[in-house]
Amino acid sequence: MKVILIVLVVGAIVAKVFENRVPPAVYRTLVTAGILLPLAGTGYAMWLLWQELIGWRELALFLGLYVATGLGTTLGYHRLATHR
Repeated sequence: MKVILIVLVVGAIVAKVFENRVPPAVYRTLVTAGILLPLAGTGYAMWLLWQELIGWRELALFLGLYVATGLGTTLGYHRLATHR
């Protein structure tokens, strides 16, 4: 799992450095992997720790804070881009 993460991080860095030279499909794939893999890893960790350290309360907190963070980022970017 660590090797996959390291390969993706290095791939993302290389793609960002050579953003104009990398095909758009490859760049989109790397960005999508960078967004989805941390969420999948969190879900896997929650599955492994269910009933030991994680319960319904922690799941509700995770989902609520995840949504709040996403909305805050979206609204902040909208404000930055629109209200200059």
